[in-house]
Amino acid sequence: MKIAIIGNNGRLENTYKRDIDDLFLSCGYNTGNLVYWYAVDSHICDEKEYFGWEPDLDYINKNFDFLIFVASNQLNPAWDMGILGNVFDKLKIPFGLIGLGSQIDSGEYTFKQGTLKFIQTLKNAAFVSVRGEFTADVLDKYGVNDNVYITGCPSNFINFEKNFIKGLDYKEINKIVVNMNINGKFSSVLKNLYKQKDEYIFKYIIQDDKNIVNLCREKSIDKGVIRHLAYLFGANKKEFYNYFISNIEVFFNVECWMEFLRKFHFSFGSRMHGNMLAFQSGVMSLFITHDNRLSELVKTMKVPHVSLEEFNNYKNITEFLKSFNFDLNEYYTRRKELLKVYLSMFEKYNIKYNGKLNNIL
Repeated sequence: MKIAIIGNNGRLENTYKRDIDDLFLSCGYNTGNLVYWYAVDSHICDEKEYFGWEPDLDYINKNFDFLIFVASNQLNPAWDMGILGNVFDKLKIPFGLIGLGSQIDSGEYTFKQGTLKFIQTLKNAAFVSVRGEFTADVLDKYGVNDNVYITGCPSNFINFEKNFIKGLDYKEINKIVVNMNINGKFSSVLKNLYKQKDEYIFKYIIQDDKNIVNLCREKSIDKGVIRHLAYLFGANKKEFYNYFISNIEVFFNVECWMEFLRKFHFSFGSRMHGNMLAFQSGVMSLFITHDNRLSELVKTMKVPHVSLEEFNNYKNITEFLKSFNFDLNEYYTRRKELLKVYLSMFEKYNIKYNGKLNNIL
């Protein structure tokens, strides 16, 4: 079988000589997108080719047997998904979606016309893999139900081992990777971390703010950006600059990202895919939930999580780690359940998947 995939393989090439604008465009303006693209690429073993959101449909219809869209939170009232609605409507080959989620934080929402068309085309999909029950319920309201599979995020299956998470002893922890949104919503956490900079080694992974990514390369030092970041961290601007520059990283290749993560004792933060990569690298991770999108994912997959409000109740990382308790067996059991559903989609349509996934089962 020959498969067309809307997305990429999670491994951007020649990143060292490409500018940030080009790299950000290639990863959909968030390096976290590379994570689930990489996961799906590692799962599907049939011959495949990658495309953007506006592919040549004549070429695809003539040369491929199946199309897969590697999705994210496209059920978003702020977005118009008409482009992909048109693609699915004109396809003459079967198609499926993997990892579709919703970005809805209130009971009242209205989708744009293009997104409504996109949803209606999903009735014709071979399968629609969704992140959790909430997204499945949203689709059900629009009559999309018989072909919906709850699978969580495909990044949950990057590590092919059955049991792979290291144990956690808070007394031995001194190197922590922070996968956190760097904005005002998380300023209380960021200030707390800065106060503890002499007790722990913190490294911050940046995913989606181009101005901060530029700081990673030290190519564009915007004093206004530094001033704002220092304010978020509650720091003196002059002292903060050297601290932050020394402790931020960005990755445009998933495997390099995972290799870096292996050196840490613990990972936490509000970024779904940065934390999931650490988790899949064998590093115990905590997901800090702050919206319905992330809450749906962590509850579906039963990964360690705590709300932002709860996390802010702790005075420092040490106090939190002493109370941290997580049932790995519950996570492993749920992971198997989700994987069985995930693989059943491929089996039903004779899509060849990586046999190493069976190790998890």
